[in-house]
Order: sequence, then C-alpha cells, then structure tokens
Amino acid sequence: MIPPDCVSIRTAYSRLFHLHSSEASERLAYFLCTGKLRAFYFDRQMEEHSISVDRWQSMSESSRLDIFKTGTALAAEGAETEIVVREDDLAAMLPSRDKAPYADPTQANSITKRGRKPKHDANDVWSVITLTAHDDGFEESQEKMIDKVQRQYEQSFGKDTAPSRTTLQPMIRKLFAERAKKDAKVKAGK
Repeated sequence: MIPPDCVSIRTAYSRLFHLHSSEASERLAYFLCTGKLRAFYFDRQMEEHSISVDRWQSMSESSRLDIFKTGTALAAEGAETEIVVREDDLAAMLPSRDKAPYADPTQANSITKRGRKPKHDANDVWSVITLTAHDDGFEESQEKMIDKVQRQYEQSFGKDTAPSRTTLQPMIRKLFAERAKKDAKVKAGK
C-alpha cells in the first residue's frame, strides 16, 4: 500500500521518461544517488524505512533500472515491496510547467520527427534552469543567471556540455519576465 503523500518509484520513472526518454534512468539514479530525492518502503506494520544513498550508489545500473520499471525491490524481510518517493520531493525535481498526464514508458512513441536534432533538449535546459532558480535562487542580472545555469548544467551532464549563451538568453529572459509579472501582481495585492 502506498501512502497518500507518496508515489511509486515506477511513477517517478514514468514522469522522467516522459520528459527525458532515454536519460530518465540516469536522471532518477542521479537524484537518488546524490540524496536530492529520497526513496522509502513500508513494512507490513506501515513503518517507513529509508533507502540510503549508499545503497543506491552500490547498486548496478541494471538493478536500479529493474526497480524503476517494476516499482518493487526485495526488502530486508525478504519480501517484494513497493518502493516509493514523496510526491512533493518528486514535484520539486520536475519543471512546474510539465504537470500534464505522463506517458507509460513501455509504450513506443509513434511520431517520427524530421530535421536536425537540436543540440540540447529544451526540457533538459528548462529543468536545469528551474532547479537552479529553486535551489540556488535568482541572480540580480540575467548574465549572472546564465553563468550559474551553465555551471549547474555541466555539473549535471558533464564538462563542456552546457548550452551556449545564445541558447540560454531567450529562456532566461522569459524566466525574468515571468518573475517580474509575478512580483508586480504581488505588489498590486492580487
């Protein structure tokens, strides 16, 4: 049984798969292995048991993927048990604009896209921008915010992978404009 404030790790994987396709497993593993997202299981008495960062780090990729796809793992008591994460913690990891229903990762995408593939996935970039703003706060200038996002992107995806300033500039400009609108509404008392 899954408590009301939690979701199965399979659901978490499904949501990330919807956003990031083939990178979903690596992203979920990153969140779990760094402690940015905590996973739990509940025993028969509904006592909560946390799965440690060390445990996630010591698992093979294939073991983690099995857990992500099935939503279950072998508990200390020797029985298969549902692995869960807190809904609020998961929501903090996902971009707020992507709260739509999520696709089942087992179903293939039938849409074929043509043309040159973009160098950076827009969802990846927005995810890093959102997480950077949420975790580290806004900078006073758009230029400094771009620098901060580029550093965070490289921490998440590897050295020399950050989008260029020209890629980030319109996105950061839009983020600052939305923030200014929200601030204006707050000042107006709406």
